[in-house]
Amino acid sequence: MAELTGTTVMILAGGLGTRLREITQNRCPKPMVPVPVGDGSVPFLEFILAHYRQAGVTDFIICIGHLGEQVIDHFGDGGRFGLTIRYDDAGAADTGQRVSNALALVAPAPFLVTCGDTFLGLDVAAFVRDFHAHREWQSQLAVIADPQTSAPNVAVDAKGLVLAHGQVNDSDARLGLETGTMAFRTSAFSDVGAGQDFSLTKHLFPDLVQRRTIGGVFVSADFFDIGTPAGYRRFCDYAASGQAQPLSRIVG
Repeated sequence: MAELTGTTVMILAGGLGTRLREITQNRCPKPMVPVPVGDGSVPFLEFILAHYRQAGVTDFIICIGHLGEQVIDHFGDGGRFGLTIRYDDAGAADTGQRVSNALALVAPAPFLVTCGDTFLGLDVAAFVRDFHAHREWQSQLAVIADPQTSAPNVAVDAKGLVLAHGQVNDSDARLGLETGTMAFRTSAFSDVGAGQDFSLTKHLFPDLVQRRTIGGVFVSADFFDIGTPAGYRRFCDYAASGQAQPLSRIVG
């Protein structure tokens, strides 16, 4: 898969997971919440890594925070899974600052970012190919058209340009839900002040919308957000059906 040669996926895995505490009991970071598999269980994060590995991606940066040592202890440098995994710990920083902090580990080529509490059955090669075709975009969001559990939060015009993110009510645009999976060029972060804490959704995306340099691609893929107990149980049912495989099974 030539489109993915040299592609790095950055995973944001440092959230506190306050809405999921009835499941985690604050004993593990949200991406490490156990998902039943056979007679045992594996961390949710294994399913994300497995999906990208099956697509042909082997280079990852995991942005850790709360209880991040558990992520390192489980995955190490990724070698036993056929991966290269590096880590960046930005403490309690917000999502934008986490990505910005880890840029030193990323090659100049476009890279992907995904949230460690979501699973999207994305056609990764097609998503990257689309981003390469839009050289004027500094970022590209993966969007689903018919969200079942959340209200739409992205408005996209006929050419794929994101017109609004967050509150959306543009009747002339196609509305959808941003999935927490995105592509970036490093230039998207060029105007960020050193050490400045900022959010992707609250600060960077509105700026890119204003500059007309962020696109949205509608994808047909299964999507799960495990940020709530209901979302977590939905994914557990999905995994139990065999529609997603953990990393330890696809390489074991």
